[in-house]
Amino acid sequence: MAEKSSTEADAIRAMLTDCENPVAAIKSFQSSHSFGSPVINSALPLLDLLGTPRYEFHSQVLVKYAECLLGKLDQLNHEQKLKMVSQLLSGSHLDPVKLLLKKLLSSLKPIPDDVLAAIAQHPNAYECCPVQVKRVIWETNSSSFGTEVSTLFDGYVEEKNGLLVSVDADVPFLELTPRKRREHEITKKLVEMVGSSQKLYSTMCEFLRDLFSQSSVPHYCTLRIDVLMGLHEAQSSLVRQDPYHKFIWCLDACVRERRIDDKRVKELSSMLQQQEDKVGDMAMAAHEPGVLHLVCTCTVGLLADLAKQCKLPRDSSTLKVLLRLLSRGLAATDMFREDIFCEPQMDTDVIHRHMSTLVSFCTDVDGVALHTTLQAETRHSGTDFLDELSKPLPDSFVVVLSRNPLVLVLALHLTAKTARRGCSKSLQRMLQALSTAVVDNTISRYVPSTVWFHFCGEIARLPEMSLAEEVSDDHGAVVPLSVYIFEKLTVPLCHHQPACLGQWLRVLALWPASARNALTERFQDSWLESLQPSSAHSDAVWRLYSAAFTALGWPTFFPEESGVPPLDGD
Repeated sequence: MAEKSSTEADAIRAMLTDCENPVAAIKSFQSSHSFGSPVINSALPLLDLLGTPRYEFHSQVLVKYAECLLGKLDQLNHEQKLKMVSQLLSGSHLDPVKLLLKKLLSSLKPIPDDVLAAIAQHPNAYECCPVQVKRVIWETNSSSFGTEVSTLFDGYVEEKNGLLVSVDADVPFLELTPRKRREHEITKKLVEMVGSSQKLYSTMCEFLRDLFSQSSVPHYCTLRIDVLMGLHEAQSSLVRQDPYHKFIWCLDACVRERRIDDKRVKELSSMLQQQEDKVGDMAMAAHEPGVLHLVCTCTVGLLADLAKQCKLPRDSSTLKVLLRLLSRGLAATDMFREDIFCEPQMDTDVIHRHMSTLVSFCTDVDGVALHTTLQAETRHSGTDFLDELSKPLPDSFVVVLSRNPLVLVLALHLTAKTARRGCSKSLQRMLQALSTAVVDNTISRYVPSTVWFHFCGEIARLPEMSLAEEVSDDHGAVVPLSVYIFEKLTVPLCHHQPACLGQWLRVLALWPASARNALTERFQDSWLESLQPSSAHSDAVWRLYSAAFTALGWPTFFPEESGVPPLDGD
């Protein structure tokens, strides 16, 4: 009974429970489900005496019968195959029948609608259908298609979110090449499910738009690009019918090459001008984590080049294209949530004033680096020069960080670049300005999680010497840089943006022990308790939190309300 389907097992159990004479009920059941052959039925009592279970006997006969039919499928005509499919549906929970059904359905072209409808009503038969048959069912039954792809979408998003808080990923999240990314089993499965069906492709794209509008999760943007490019690599004719194909292909090529050269800038500029009525999916593509990261990186690199060339940002046509692309990508979440698809208007002050401030900051960073080199060679302190470059950024710039997500995202990327260079003085200067902006829940929610991933990743890679370097806090007290970062940025941001908590726990897990010990010395035990996740956080975030306790030599901590099981061995 355990090997039979749950519905049949329940029916047999109910029959034996309700009957007055179990023996008579069993004989009646055996008689009604026998082979119908007097010769075979007369031999069954002999098998009982030999100790051979009847279920085992029936199963073996079914296997041989299925093998015999499989060998004769080529001899059957179309009508005979259709009749056999209808007869086998009731037994589709049995493995030999599943195999036979799969072979039958693979050889049938076309399959009538009534047969497809009957298959859709039998879950076991539907499960064993080859994908080309399922496509025909999905084209007339979008709900079954939605059920199939939703499971894949959920698994994909869960895996990608886990990578964002992973401390031991083989390849960092933002360093995966597009082609490597498309080797993911779920992506390949989605491409196979679509096949050459325009209706299924359009339905899948619509599902991705709806999910993105409801959740603002950027991984749906990745799937939108990867499914299209997967079809492109398979040379599918569907790509020619997608109005966004050329734009997405151009972005994918830029990410693959890790740069946006002059040729690509001209192509992107032309498409942004020509397709102003197709803002939606273009914004979704520009919001994709790899694209957004590349645009920010190229923009910050261009600002640094302008600083070295002593040029103004307003004179750079390339900068204007990159800012327009970035603006569209950052506006994607609001576009889809509010269902208003229009080109975001860019304030002229962004280029004329605020980009100039970032260029000036790049110059100051280069000046500090040059001064440090000269100081080591000449043994001259030059404190006046350092004091001048340590002054706070202009108040007008600090204000715009709290109001303009584009400027904030670029400031975060520039801060990450500064951290990579190890310029602690310049880093403190920008962190001071950022700390004012991130406490504003209105603006910081516009920053995608993958931008925080990149920013926190560079903060996590700060060398131990830089983290231990002493800086002055707002009260004039001298503290290590690690303490300053935690107090000015980590705690306020995690309080206002709980989604960033996993990123900062990842930073603490990657920081050297001396940096964590400095936090303990400054804040006692309260510093880690202030970063305690809630029950809404994922299992991976709770494990990072527990790992921080373990790193300090404290017992791992999983409160009962978290609903998360302890680590193995805890």
